[in-house]
Amino acid sequence: MRPEFFDLKKGPFESEPDYDLSYFSEQHGRAVNLMGHALWNRACLVTVFGEYGIGKTMLVERFIKGLRSVTGLVRLDANISNIRERIAHELQELLPVDATLASDVDIERACKLYLQQGRCLTLLVDDVDLLSPEKILELHWLGSLEEDGFPAVNFILLGGLDMEPMLDTNLHSTVGDRQWHRFYIRRMNEEETGQYIQRRLRMSGASASKDIFTPSALHLVFRYSSGNPRAINRLCKAAMECAEKRCMLFVSDREVALAIELLDLEMDPQQLEHPARRKSDRLEQSVRARARLVHSHGDELIEEIPLDRQRILLGRDLGNDVVIPSAAASRYHAVVFSDAHGLLLVDLHSTNGTLVNDKPVFKHRLRRNDVIQLGSSRLKYVNEVERVFESDMEEPGRETAVLQHDVTGVLTRIG
Repeated sequence: MRPEFFDLKKGPFESEPDYDLSYFSEQHGRAVNLMGHALWNRACLVTVFGEYGIGKTMLVERFIKGLRSVTGLVRLDANISNIRERIAHELQELLPVDATLASDVDIERACKLYLQQGRCLTLLVDDVDLLSPEKILELHWLGSLEEDGFPAVNFILLGGLDMEPMLDTNLHSTVGDRQWHRFYIRRMNEEETGQYIQRRLRMSGASASKDIFTPSALHLVFRYSSGNPRAINRLCKAAMECAEKRCMLFVSDREVALAIELLDLEMDPQQLEHPARRKSDRLEQSVRARARLVHSHGDELIEEIPLDRQRILLGRDLGNDVVIPSAAASRYHAVVFSDAHGLLLVDLHSTNGTLVNDKPVFKHRLRRNDVIQLGSSRLKYVNEVERVFESDMEEPGRETAVLQHDVTGVLTRIG
């Protein structure tokens, strides 16, 4: 992707970490406060858990940059070759010891002397769950060092979701009698995902008055990234590349759908919950809550879908709100979303297109009794409220919008 095409100074969604583009949420602030607690108090263990790509390493950078002094803090990661040598080097500069810290006895003595000065040496270990068994033993030994009953070393441990059971089994002696503060970095919700994307665009040079991603595109990004920053970056970059190839200066849900197809993404199981049980983007007290799609496949009634959310995704993939059981339907075929003027159906660059009342459409403002055809499936739009506000002059051949109690009677008229 060429940033200049979108009038940007640099790429906003590159895979390499960029501290200037980092998004610092409320939960990151809470994690940093806990890490600071371990740095300035004795007998502390802080563990920060999070899935791959959630931003733990960027959190460490933010924590260190926010410190006036890193005295007493030793940063380690899974690539460190020799933990004791690294600690010895740091303590050599901290304490006025005569001999070099060449042995375990010297390191132990230096840790205890530092504790006597009122401070604990704090080890910040990133990707602790990737450490080798030998390095885990090094942490065991350091955790066993004490002076007057107080542990001589504090720990800030960051790792994946498998780190907690590892601590309970392999590092239980390191935990000891310390204050153990656990923190889980969760995925971002839909609102935070939008803020994350907009911040990276603004910090890359986007105008504050220009939205590169449409609201429906942001929604689709959230659905297929589940709020994981690394997944968001990958999908947004691919979507912007699709937009550039189509000479589009903005990214719509159509470009995001193309990117999903190119990346062959599957929706996270947590996102597969039926929209009737999700409340994140439910329309509250809207007349559209009485609107619905009556979904049929052949002569069989599949379901009735209440149009009570901002967006309803339709397609063959199981991650859609309405799953179309037809090989002729695309994985992400179309979307119905609500705006100030009603309900709009938009085709998502599907292979075989979308028909409404037997006519191909790309965008179509839904009216009562419209019949949408995706492959061999049909969805009839019915709305009890529209009938009240329409004039008595009906178009020839258009039926009543009131959904009858006998659904089979409605289905026999579809087509």
